[in-house]
Amino acid sequence: MNVIVLFILAIALFFLASRLYSNYIARSLGVDPDRPTPAVQRNDGRDYVPTKLHVLFAHHFSAIAGAGPIVGPTMALLYGAVPGWLYVRRKKGWFTVLPAIFMILTTVASLLILLWNKYLPQKNYILISMDFLLLICALGVALLAVRTTIELVRKRGLKERLAT
Repeated sequence: MNVIVLFILAIALFFLASRLYSNYIARSLGVDPDRPTPAVQRNDGRDYVPTKLHVLFAHHFSAIAGAGPIVGPTMALLYGAVPGWLYVRRKKGWFTVLPAIFMILTTVASLLILLWNKYLPQKNYILISMDFLLLICALGVALLAVRTTIELVRKRGLKERLAT
């Protein structure tokens, strides 16, 4: 089958599914199309301003697409080039361990920043306890990643000794 035919069928299926599913969700949630939006109800000229649909879409799209040039190359390196390079170099265990270590470090750092800058000054004890639970889980996964890394290093050393 030609790729163009598959592409057109996929686009038609996605369009049909979005139309049918959006109507299903609107019916199940009881959406009233005549109800005014908060921008119309609370029009203050600053925070709540009614706008045209194409302007709203452009703002929404630019907010999503703005992070693409920053996040895209990072994710490509983290999940594409570096693991692929490690896999080609026959370091099959490393191509999963290194991205895991990076993600764990960023998770622990963001949890600590949230805890220190936001939750502790507000004395929000529920969020502080949830943050500690997530920190314990993240540190447990970090411990597993370190143990796996040590195992991989030991296996490499053993293979090098056996080869000589």
